[in-house]
Amino acid sequence: MRLSKGDYAVLGMAMLYIMIFFFLQLNIYHTFRSLGTDLGIFTQAFWNTIHGNGIFYNNIEWQLHHGVQTHFGVHNSPILFMLLPAYYLFPRPQTLLFLQTLAIGLSAYPLYLLAREVLRRERVAVLMVLLYLFNPALHGINLYDFHAVPFAMPFIFLTAYFIEKENLKAAFISSLLVLSVKEDAGLAVLSLGLFYLLKDGSIFSRSTYQKFYLFMISVSLIWIILSIKLVIPHFAPAGYEYTGLYGKDCSGYAYQKILFFLLVNLSWGMLTFLRPRYYLLLTAIPWAEMLASCRWEMFVIGTHYPYMVVPLSFIGIIYALRDLHPWVLSRIVPAGIIIGLLSSVALTPALPFLSLHSSLPVVYWGYEEVTPHHRLLEEITGRLEKSGYRILTQNDIFPHLANNGGTYFIWIDIYRNLHNPRYLTETLSIDVILLDSKLERYHTSVRPQLLEYFKEAGYLRIVEIDGIQIYVRKDLKRDKSLLAIIAHSRANFPAPPARSVRCLFCFPRCLWFCRLFSHSP
Repeated sequence: MRLSKGDYAVLGMAMLYIMIFFFLQLNIYHTFRSLGTDLGIFTQAFWNTIHGNGIFYNNIEWQLHHGVQTHFGVHNSPILFMLLPAYYLFPRPQTLLFLQTLAIGLSAYPLYLLAREVLRRERVAVLMVLLYLFNPALHGINLYDFHAVPFAMPFIFLTAYFIEKENLKAAFISSLLVLSVKEDAGLAVLSLGLFYLLKDGSIFSRSTYQKFYLFMISVSLIWIILSIKLVIPHFAPAGYEYTGLYGKDCSGYAYQKILFFLLVNLSWGMLTFLRPRYYLLLTAIPWAEMLASCRWEMFVIGTHYPYMVVPLSFIGIIYALRDLHPWVLSRIVPAGIIIGLLSSVALTPALPFLSLHSSLPVVYWGYEEVTPHHRLLEEITGRLEKSGYRILTQNDIFPHLANNGGTYFIWIDIYRNLHNPRYLTETLSIDVILLDSKLERYHTSVRPQLLEYFKEAGYLRIVEIDGIQIYVRKDLKRDKSLLAIIAHSRANFPAPPARSVRCLFCFPRCLWFCRLFSHSP
């Protein structure tokens, strides 16, 4: 098949997008802004799976969700099995970040195919892709660590494209891939089925296509019910916990929810309202899932939750444009695209210096310089990760240690056991505790009583370098491997003033250890 100029333009924009946003993702990772509760969960789950330590088991969800032994006790995401071969070949967190960016960037091409097929206007299809790749909600999905749900986005577009091409078998396979990302992805397939069922014809028609749309709706409902009532409870002692996000009084978030809804639609140039009926059929249910929640992350730009609303909204815009008179199309669409692009640039989480941090429901990421402090911490985590020690650390360090099945993070279970020092030494069997007071998440993870708890449990703070604190179990204080890790890291850090490197371990029988961290040659 010969590619047109539009094909080359779209593929070029997609490749540029992938390069830019993978670079930004790497920057977030190397400046320790990635979270254990997202990237760390999946990294350790993949690592444990390829090493035979349980199917997608990770310590964070074991800590958070009452002892679940697999990620499938939290979310039903069979698409993770399809990503295993890539992680097996390149077992690093960066692999997951790249795969996510690749899926999001390449989703622009099936969007283009759908727009070209429906509108029969290649230039307008290219402009739709431009508006899509500039969208701040899309950027937030991409930059917010790693999740399984972004892999639904290309298949949402492909499902619509195959339906438009009347290839129902391919549409069904594509819709199954949408479902495979998570239990709530059934809402996307359900919305597509409702849209194609009701946008033109009658639900009482006996045509093959109407039957197929009813079948899509049925399959999506069955997927949601089986996931929430059977699959997840089978692996989770406490059952499906996310229903607890609903049914509470969230009136305090009303302003933020309204503003979020308006800003997201503004970033699409308000083109979604050209045909409100289409927009309602395609996005009412996913919007309701987000806006009815009491979890603030679900109604801010900069997280992964709009993964259904973004592609479904563009599908609605495409069909709305098809219904417009050519004269109206030539005047409304350029204005809408200009408004959408300008507001997208102002709202994108990738460029926080253009936005008002305090007044908008946006989680800002952007670029930060990698400092010597970050490089020192990466050196320490890199060596600890390969050491085989069982490690306790804070949320934003965990992803760098997740390729170690014995890494845990500081969370509510630790504070619930402050009266029981044996929880650290026997239940978790922690060897090393790694903290960094210069990182943003330190103060949300580490409370003053926790440091006293470490001492009561028998851990010694052997060194503090530029805010990085390392505690070890007393019986490991002379472990040669551990000393080598710390000594190597210390040697690779620019010498600070003598007071900033303190040995808190100086009594006569370990003066040799103090000399190890001395500034004098």
